[in-house]
Amino acid sequence: MKTQIIIAVCIIFNISLSVIGQELPENDVPDAVRSSFYELYPNMFVYEWELEKKENVYEAEFMNKGIEMEAIFRPDGIYIGTEIDIKMEDMPYDVLNAFSLSEYAKWKVEDTEEFIKKEGGRLYIIEVEKKKKKVKLYYSEDGKLVNTK
Repeated sequence: MKTQIIIAVCIIFNISLSVIGQELPENDVPDAVRSSFYELYPNMFVYEWELEKKENVYEAEFMNKGIEMEAIFRPDGIYIGTEIDIKMEDMPYDVLNAFSLSEYAKWKVEDTEEFIKKEGGRLYIIEVEKKKKKVKLYYSEDGKLVNTK
């Protein structure tokens, strides 16, 4: 019985990795992606490369001046943008106000990020959780909710 439970847990874990993301050794990341990263962020050390299968993008996780960041690329090396961990209180006033008026305001805030888009502009991401249900809220700089995942 214990063996069956262990096997079931392993299968579920592997399925969740294939849906969410897969950590990769740097050698398994396409050359175009690695080259693009090091052109944008020379002399930075990537402590984790990840393939997000659902979106088909590569993420390079690194620290810059003590701040956790993720640069995101398409498989051909095209840069999409960079996510930066920020504190909730560092979000723009309009984003904080819109969030406080939303149905998610009473949910537990799990993570907050600023996404700097390649073409300019920013999105603010607030990840919330309630009763094991997680939702990512994407706000524009002026506080408009532009996407929910």
